[in-house]
Amino acid sequence: IFKIESSLVKGCQSIMYLHGELKNGQIFFHADSDALISKGLAAILIYLYNEETPETIIKASPSVIGDLKIQNILSPSRANGFMSLYKKIKTIALTLS
Repeated sequence: IFKIESSLVKGCQSIMYLHGELKNGQIFFHADSDALISKGLAAILIYLYNEETPETIIKASPSVIGDLKIQNILSPSRANGFMSLYKKIKTIALTLS
């Protein structure tokens, strides 16, 4: 249902969709991908940002991404996709604020 052009995450090695919807002031994210590793990476970010307010997401420091040290174990293209997913979460929060 959310697999539409506007939900595509550009820059991912695989096909990744991310959708966010605002309910009662909180954003609820839904993601899907054709690759299991991408689904797992999306699950990590959704765990961090799901059910937060747009303001909280917008103000969140990107240092949390570095703190996870996930990029140290990803290939450059997967790390790029992970950052693209992070940026899409921020963009959705800005759009819904």
